[in-house]
Amino acid sequence: MQTGRAPAPVSRYLELGVRIHWDEFSQITAVVLLLYLPLAFLALLLQPSLQSILRPGAGDALVLVPRMLLAQLLLRLMQTFLFILLILRLDAQRRGGGDAWDLSEASSRLWQVARVDLAYAFGLQGLAVLTLWVSAGALSFLLGDGPLIFPASIAITAFAVLPPAIRYYFCAFAALLHRDGFRAAFRRSAAASAGAEKPVVLLVLAYLGAWFVLWQLVHGLFGGTGFGQLILQAGIMVTSVSYFFAGYNLYLDLAPPLPGEGGEGAAGEAGRALPLPPGGN
Repeated sequence: MQTGRAPAPVSRYLELGVRIHWDEFSQITAVVLLLYLPLAFLALLLQPSLQSILRPGAGDALVLVPRMLLAQLLLRLMQTFLFILLILRLDAQRRGGGDAWDLSEASSRLWQVARVDLAYAFGLQGLAVLTLWVSAGALSFLLGDGPLIFPASIAITAFAVLPPAIRYYFCAFAALLHRDGFRAAFRRSAAASAGAEKPVVLLVLAYLGAWFVLWQLVHGLFGGTGFGQLILQAGIMVTSVSYFFAGYNLYLDLAPPLPGEGGEGAAGEAGRALPLPPGGN
């Protein structure tokens, strides 16, 4: 299912993602924040603090946990909607179809993409929690209590979660750009990511590092206040724009031609991929 085209160095995708966002920074950022912040504010109002959930003897955990899950669901759905809106617009620009913000088309695609993305995101979270719980229990049973039990459990969890996280990284792109159904999106993602594990990991790690620095900065300035959390959500969403764009161009280089585009030849490849920044392929 792959095109056979080797991906460029990950630095090229990072640079391209930032450059595309920077070229229309004011317009893109304004649209993203205008759509995202109201729902993010509502989600933060619903989101209980982690301390209130984990507090010993807390009798309202049955109420707080569903509230936390609902808040996460709202944020994820809005992030997915913005992902669809941004990628559809970028794809239309690449095809020469203009630069309009097609809210109607993005809304019509939301369920098709969101069900794949939610299965990916919450499936990985569930796998991580289950693996952490089982590994911590098994290590405690075998080795007794000790300071290394928790770090060892974290390491085991990372090894369990990382392979499916990479394998199905492109599932939302497949559902959106190839209009794949639920199972087909995961199959196409697995085919696209095969052999491209390194650029996927480096791309994700680059933005995880950026978001960690952003979290440290916002936490240092505003602490854990509600306003600080809203600023953090805004910062993460704005930086996610270039992350989406970088992932889009990487997907174009790895996946089969999109519907309505040419075959596997050089002309088809030239028409599919966005130009990389100066410096060559």
